Amino acid sequence: MSEIIISSTDLLSNPSRLKGAARIFDITGKLDFYDYKENADEESIARDWKIVGLEINYGIKEESEPRETSSI
Repeated sequence: MSEIIISSTDLLSNPSRLKGAARIFDITGKLDFYDYKENADEESIARDWKIVGLEINYGIKEESEPRETSSI
């Protein structure tokens, strides 16, 4: 089965260590950048439900496959 990877961190910034250290002295808060889209909530909710659907689909496939029985 091929794995589908869906990232839920598209809205977050990915800082480097240098930028992280620079944030200590950034009293104005200008170093932080976030992707403020008008439909960011809609995209996040749609992504979450897509992941839920993939998990349900995976569970159905796992339960429908015959299981091996082992004799102890």
